[in-house]
Amino acid sequence: MKLNHDCVRSLLLEFEEKLGLNDTIYLEQIKSSETFQKYGEDQTLYCILKLLEAELLIGSKQYASDEIIYIGISSISFSGHEFLDNIRDDGIWKSTKEKVSKLASVSLPTLSQVAAAFIKSKIGL
Repeated sequence: MKLNHDCVRSLLLEFEEKLGLNDTIYLEQIKSSETFQKYGEDQTLYCILKLLEAELLIGSKQYASDEIIYIGISSISFSGHEFLDNIRDDGIWKSTKEKVSKLASVSLPTLSQVAAAFIKSKIGL
């Protein structure tokens, strides 16, 4: 399955908005989220699993019979916030996606670096 970068961004923005200091977002809440409604179950859960693997999210998951039965997201990691801060601005995100669209695939760290370059150019660095 391909990692959908728009879904990744949407999830991080939504988690940032909804997670308080002592909160946890569970699978049931994820299933009622805007991101889930827009991207569907497979894409949304796949992105969450990859964000957990990449340690951009802090949380846990549990499987039963090869099916996800539990997800609990307690926080966005520091690395997750760094990534999100680079891609948060809609204009920067659009420019970043346009720049990398010529490539067959791009990693999340590369997306972050391209976005950071656009941010630096906007502030004259």
